[in-house]
Amino acid sequence: MTELTKAQKIRRRTLVGGSLALVTAALLTLTNGENGSLIVHCFAGLLLIGSVFEAARTTKDFALAVVPLLVGAAVAWVMTLDVLHGSSSAGELEALSFDLLIQMTSASIVAVGGLSALLQVIAPHRRVWLIMLGLPLLLGGSESILAVSYLPLASFGLFFLVILGAKPVESRRPFRVILEDIARVVWFVPALCGLALLHREFGQAGLISLVLLSKVGDIFGYFGGSFFGKHHPLPHLSPGKTSEGFACSLLGGVAVGAALAHWGALPVEEVSLLQGALLGGVMNVAAQVGDLIESMVKRRAKMKDSGTLFGPSGGFLDLLDSFFLTVPVALVIGLLTRG
Repeated sequence: MTELTKAQKIRRRTLVGGSLALVTAALLTLTNGENGSLIVHCFAGLLLIGSVFEAARTTKDFALAVVPLLVGAAVAWVMTLDVLHGSSSAGELEALSFDLLIQMTSASIVAVGGLSALLQVIAPHRRVWLIMLGLPLLLGGSESILAVSYLPLASFGLFFLVILGAKPVESRRPFRVILEDIARVVWFVPALCGLALLHREFGQAGLISLVLLSKVGDIFGYFGGSFFGKHHPLPHLSPGKTSEGFACSLLGGVAVGAALAHWGALPVEEVSLLQGALLGGVMNVAAQVGDLIESMVKRRAKMKDSGTLFGPSGGFLDLLDSFFLTVPVALVIGLLTRG
């Protein structure tokens, strides 16, 4: 098969990227209404499922990783859904609060960590157990899913009792697997669940600003690196990234942040050009770090792309990696500026 030239790769990437941008713009138009946050949350659920399966593919054992990740994602998604409906199993909570973010993330950690530990213990009979652990997701609603999040807490105790009788060398790998599963959930689950919370707090304007500030750097960075890139500061982590691409991405983020402030498009009143530029710079740095983290995950798994669903743009993780940090950063900025 003939390899594409550089110009052909740029045209193909531009065509796919432009198509995805149009689809995103069309979806954003649906969020301007009373049920906008629920629409965002349902779409985030689809993104969660795709991200979970791709994240599980980066592990050495897909079957042992996918169930904990699915349950951890389901717990956080259902907790967020309860808040969007105006209630929570833990009591009344406002749509956006540090308490909610901590509870949602903690519940995911308990679920994925406990189930991962349990599966390490029962791995020899995992086919039977995987089916049993998956039944609550298939048969139950939010109550059964949330109940699953407390069951793994007890499994930690079982795991540690078993592991105490093992040799240190034998116990090292299960601990590493559990920590890696927890890290994967913390990496993308709170961010994707937080999209609906951010929309409920800041509306459609907030969501549009988030998308622009998260992805515009990719556009500037890609074309800047393609035409001017010569220096590769991280060849082992992300060989395609260049210093020139990083700089163009940052400049693009700062410029768009200032432009949004000038046009009054940010979901906060009275934002100066300097504040808008600073916001754009912070969000751009978060987006680029998110991209580097995803590159690190792929390098460890010896994968070029997380998937092939979006052609030259890769898979879910490749497409969403910048949001995994920009959403938490946006939520924290929103909470701090709200006072």
